[in-house]
Amino acid sequence: MDETMIELCVRRPSDVVTLRAVAQALKPLGVRGELRLAPDLPACDAIGVSQRSGPCSLRAVVETGAELLRGVPRDGAPLVVLWDSLVPIERSVGSSNLLAEVDSLRAIAAPGAAHARALELRFSGRIEGTGLPRLDVLLEGREAARRQARQRLGLSEAAKVLVYAPSGHSSDSALPLIGERICDLCAPDRVVLMLGQGWPSEQVESHLRWAAARAGLLLLEEDVRTDALLAADLVIGDPSGDIWEARALGIRTLSVDERSAPLGFDHALLASAEAGVGPEFSQAVDALLSRPESQLAGDIDALRADGGAAARIAGLIQEVVQDPGRAFRAGQAKGREVFARIEARTAFGETEQASRELREHLDAYPSAEGFALLASIQRRRGDLEAALNAAERAVALGREGAAKALCERARVDVERGEFALAREEFEEAEQLCRDLAEIWIGLGSLDLHAGDGVSAERQFRTALDIEKSGRAWSGLGLALSAQGRFREALAPLESALELDPEGQAALFGLVQAGFQTGEFAIPVAHLKRFVDAHPGNLDFAFTLAGLQHQLGDRAAVRECLNRIEVFDPSYPGLAELRQKLDE
Repeated sequence: MDETMIELCVRRPSDVVTLRAVAQALKPLGVRGELRLAPDLPACDAIGVSQRSGPCSLRAVVETGAELLRGVPRDGAPLVVLWDSLVPIERSVGSSNLLAEVDSLRAIAAPGAAHARALELRFSGRIEGTGLPRLDVLLEGREAARRQARQRLGLSEAAKVLVYAPSGHSSDSALPLIGERICDLCAPDRVVLMLGQGWPSEQVESHLRWAAARAGLLLLEEDVRTDALLAADLVIGDPSGDIWEARALGIRTLSVDERSAPLGFDHALLASAEAGVGPEFSQAVDALLSRPESQLAGDIDALRADGGAAARIAGLIQEVVQDPGRAFRAGQAKGREVFARIEARTAFGETEQASRELREHLDAYPSAEGFALLASIQRRRGDLEAALNAAERAVALGREGAAKALCERARVDVERGEFALAREEFEEAEQLCRDLAEIWIGLGSLDLHAGDGVSAERQFRTALDIEKSGRAWSGLGLALSAQGRFREALAPLESALELDPEGQAALFGLVQAGFQTGEFAIPVAHLKRFVDAHPGNLDFAFTLAGLQHQLGDRAAVRECLNRIEVFDPSYPGLAELRQKLDE
């Protein structure tokens, strides 16, 4: 082990804290970890990292899902990825799936159990919820770190610090939804720090103008991001930004989104793309800031924060060093071993046994490569009909795989706001494999985003002809609502929730359709089931109380309001609804 050298590949200054912690944790294992800059990056004396040179036994790299391993050498060295983002994997599914195309990948260190589970659904290999070393460093002396961060930022210890950190180019960015309303949050006892990460230039310019005109409103650079989060009493953002990290650290969070309110945040607002947020935005901020610190807790499922992240990552690296040949995608590795053995049997004339073994393998692990090999063996055996069937299956699987990859690429472009490009990719996928429901769901979602309910309805009905899924039923219901056909929308939205009771888009759609048709009992049943399972989701609980009020069920309304009051006595609208009950 003395000769082992691990390259800790630095691509950004923010990588250094994590990689230095890992280098220290490797020393007791007899493994040398050396921080090196990725190629084409200039040496930076400020972070003390040298230019890259020399071979390595293994390379470790920090990945957030945005860089897609950009700048990482592709020289065949085994690779361990340290996944440094708390945005849920399903929101970066295209990015995470692209990792599967890296042949040298051997392991992924995830921030917590939630990410590890999500990755295990996509890959077969070494995946461990290790935690994040840079956050361990911060959490070790949280109060002292908070004071120091405020000192570095020039902030008073007594001030209420709001961090405004929406994503930049993401399609669900809160930037256009909140707009100049961010200025309403300024007050003598408050400071609003705006983190402009990846924002379009016109947004940066407008926020700079607002900051220049108002005291207590500051636009910060990305390099002080960690200090800003440490100093925060409340983080405001959207489901693609730093708000997930704040939530995991036990900081108050306010999510603003146009499409759906994600679970788990202290408060989540839905906003209209046309009207943006209303007065409820400031009210929600006031309510959250009044919540006692004692009610705050980190998300242990999202972030393993016990101080041992660097040691666990070092142990994972050591495992890979000891067994560098073990492929990350175990299923595919097994397939290659089977194919090599079968090809050897075929070369020695054992075609019957090779054919039988290959068919057994393909029953469990169907693949285009495997069926192409089976077609070749059957042809050599003289069974041309079986060879033709196997060849056709190989072609179909190849097309389906390519179509799925195009769908993933389209979803990435949707997240980037490149809707026209995403439509082209979904349509290209349709040319390869029309019988893939996710193509039509993707096209229907784009039509909904464009305001074309008629075309969206057609796409979602096509998807349902292929597969009865919660997403397809939900899309159909929303498409009907977009056309004003709210009564027709009730049944498909209910079907969606029967298949996926957690489907928030369907739940919001059902509430809207219920209000439009006066059919309050239908959404009440589904909302009650959801609120019982998620009592901390106060927005849904308040919506449930409003619907129960419409039904005249005063006892149920009181019970619901009492539950909300336990979590937040100053929840917006709570007092007004109580007053209506007393009238």
